[in-house]
Amino acid sequence: IHLCTEELVGPLTEKQADLLHAAREDCARLATIVDELLDLSRIQAGNLQLRRAPVAADDLVRQALEAQHASAEAKQLRLRSEVEPGTGTVQVDEARIQLVLSNLLSNAIRYSPEGGEVVLRAAALNDGRVRFEVSDAGPGIAPEYREAIFDRGFQLPGQPGGAGLGLFIAREIVQAHGGQLELATPLAGPDGKPTGTTFRLHLPVAA
Repeated sequence: IHLCTEELVGPLTEKQADLLHAAREDCARLATIVDELLDLSRIQAGNLQLRRAPVAADDLVRQALEAQHASAEAKQLRLRSEVEPGTGTVQVDEARIQLVLSNLLSNAIRYSPEGGEVVLRAAALNDGRVRFEVSDAGPGIAPEYREAIFDRGFQLPGQPGGAGLGLFIAREIVQAHGGQLELATPLAGPDGKPTGTTFRLHLPVAA
C-alpha cells in the first residue's frame, strides 16, 4: 500500500489515492493495535523488560515531535516544544518512553481542532525527576471519564479508535520506570466547561 500511495508503480487517480490513503491509515491503526496487544501480554506475564540508559530530555522531545510531524501537518496543526534549560537527562528505556509519548501526542493530534497547536514540555523538578507534559486545545475530557481513561479497554463514547489499550499500556510503562502518568486538571473555558487536555508524566533523572 505504501508503494502504491507513493506512486512507485504508476500514477493514481484522485479516487484511487483516497482509497489507498484510507487503507494505509487502517494498516497503521492495525499495526498499533498489534503492538499494544504484544505489550499487554508482556505486562500481564510480568515480562516487560526495560533497557535503561541515560537519555537527554530534549532529545526525547525532539524525536517524539519529529515522529508526529506528518500527522500534525495533515491536520494543519502546529507542534511546539518547551524544554526548560538545564532539564538534563532521564534514566529510561528510550524505545518504551517514545511509545508513551507517541501515544499521548497522537491522541492530542486526533482530538485537536484543525489549525490548532499541540505542545510537548519538559522541565526538571527538585525531587530527582523530570516532568513531561503533552497539551492540546481540544474539547477536553468530561469529568465522569477522567478516572476511567487509564482503564484497560476503555474508549471515550462516540470516538473511533483502536483497542482502548494505549493509555493503559502507557501508564504501565511509566510506572515500570518508577514514574507516574496522570491527567492534569483542565482549565475552564469561558462557558465553565473544561477546555483542552494535558497529560503529565514524571520520570527519574539519570544518576
